Amino acid sequence: IGAARIEAAALSVMDAAQVQAVADAAVASIAAPVDESTWSTIDDVMQDVYCRYQETKTLGYLDGIRWGYTDVDKVMSPMQPGDLAIVVAWAGGGKSVVAANLALDTAVDHGKRALVHALEMTRLDLGQRYAAKTGSLKLDEILNAKLTLDQEAHLEWAIDKVAGAPLIIDEVTDVSISRLRASIRKHKPELVIVDQIPIMRVDDTKVSREQQLTKLTYDLKNIAASEHVVIR
Repeated sequence: IGAARIEAAALSVMDAAQVQAVADAAVASIAAPVDESTWSTIDDVMQDVYCRYQETKTLGYLDGIRWGYTDVDKVMSPMQPGDLAIVVAWAGGGKSVVAANLALDTAVDHGKRALVHALEMTRLDLGQRYAAKTGSLKLDEILNAKLTLDQEAHLEWAIDKVAGAPLIIDEVTDVSISRLRASIRKHKPELVIVDQIPIMRVDDTKVSREQQLTKLTYDLKNIAASEHVVIR
């Protein structure tokens, strides 16, 4: 009897071990695979450093999305794919115009594809501001059709100058993170302007506004990195 009990106990332990092994194998089979594409040795990193140096040396300048203002460009390096820059100013401080003009300069002066998601201004609003900036004209004189004949010639010249520029304006009053990602994948820009981030649609409206903006910023940074674009 004693031997039978010992044998039964041994079988129970063996069964438990087998069950545990099967369970471990099942968990391992459904676990997410490790993405080794994110790993780099220091040798690989230093090779990238040298290659970038040689590319910049050949070009004669550091490529990227410039800030659009001469004094800023003198002290700030061009923005690189994966960068997220947020322009902060008081209400009416002109941050929308600054961001929109950056897209214009990027597309017209540097030939880089730019996408503007205009949440605060219509495409006509943006177009009128672009015409005023490009033609060195006063916006109110364009709005009120008070240009002289000479100034009208400047307006026509400005329109011709921006014609064909790789600049896309998405006039949308409601943009979410998922829609922004889809738009980026469709248009494949190098620069994305979101005007303005605080009025983007959020998924969870129950959390505080501070938490919403933190999540938006985090998501935008992730999109910039994964889609290899500059977002501002």
